[in-house]
Amino acid sequence: MSDFKAHEEIKGIWSRTTTRHHDDRGFFAELFRLSKLESISVNFKQQNLSYSKKMVRRGMHVQENQWQLVTLLSGTVIDVLLDIRINSSTFGKFASYDLNSDEVNQLLVSPGIAHGFGVLSEEAYMLYSSDQYYGETNEAGISCRSAELENAWPNDNWIESLRDRSFPKLSEAKNSGVLDSYYTKS
Repeated sequence: MSDFKAHEEIKGIWSRTTTRHHDDRGFFAELFRLSKLESISVNFKQQNLSYSKKMVRRGMHVQENQWQLVTLLSGTVIDVLLDIRINSSTFGKFASYDLNSDEVNQLLVSPGIAHGFGVLSEEAYMLYSSDQYYGETNEAGISCRSAELENAWPNDNWIESLRDRSFPKLSEAKNSGVLDSYYTKS
């Protein structure tokens, strides 16, 4: 893909920095162009906006068969991605990105990768583009406290929703069959 950089270890994760064209009025940035996703057949159907305050952590969320284009619009976050594809050679591995509005600010995430983020700035706005409608496919959540994520987060003082705190650890989710539909098709 033209300006997306593939993650070196985990297939199905790409990052990029959008180009901002500044002038006296502000700036303009192109956030999405289908032709830049040359090798992927994706049809984004829904967009969601998330606003979060400092020290809020959201995740780890995944929806079955879902491609996501995650764009940080403003702020600074630690973004964490976890491979939950049970037949993947990188199952249980995570990738983390420091996203900010001036540098790396966009991630393209393939199906079977759980996503979460923690806000480091006073506030952050995240835009999610998805090729699945929310609620129309199975979804799962993995605890941010899973052993596999021990070194993913810079601290332990996050504000989380009750729902996110109740997610099972990765090993529990795998053993219970929750992840059976998240697999590598290759």
